[in-house]
Amino acid sequence: MAIALAVATAAAAKPPLTKGVYSGVITVGRGAAGITLGMTRAQVIAHLGRPFADYGREMDYFRLPPKYPSRGLFVVYLAKSRVHMIQTDGEPNSGWRLSDGNRIFASGGYARLMHRYGRRLRLMRTEDGEPFYRITGRLNGLTVWTAFFVWPLNPKGMVEGVDILFPPNVQGSRASASRGPARRPPWTGRCVAIKVRQSMPTGGPTAKGA
Repeated sequence: MAIALAVATAAAAKPPLTKGVYSGVITVGRGAAGITLGMTRAQVIAHLGRPFADYGREMDYFRLPPKYPSRGLFVVYLAKSRVHMIQTDGEPNSGWRLSDGNRIFASGGYARLMHRYGRRLRLMRTEDGEPFYRITGRLNGLTVWTAFFVWPLNPKGMVEGVDILFPPNVQGSRASASRGPARRPPWTGRCVAIKVRQSMPTGGPTAKGA
């Protein structure tokens, strides 16, 4: 009886498994879905539940096709047991929005982003040459980057992903993470290539963004 009670108590104390994070609010320079840069692993699990997959420095709160329907991606990366990067991808009809109400992955999200932030958006490139826009901000005295990946790169383009992170060498971040954000091809190929991210977005500005 005592053993059964102990097992039941331990099971009750174990945080529930996540149902997946496929929508929520993204706050530029801070975090997404209630997760803020600098949080501990325990705080993330308390808020979102246990991840579907936990690789130590990476916590996956999404599932991939073909076994599961394509609903987007939400990944939390840790450095020194604290959140140093958050990756979010969403389907065009998902419930993700910025804190100002912009349905960022929906049609017109990129145009609304440009209207809201204007010159604060700097055109950059990843180490493999993929373009993205970056906003630089501060959180608790530390520099924070918010990266918006857009395809195609024109006024009618769609935002495909948003990454929020401390730059390399800040809060334990590294210049080259083992599973960092090298983005996948456009929407037609994203179901297959959604997890083919290999390098942090640390490339220098393009001529336009310089």
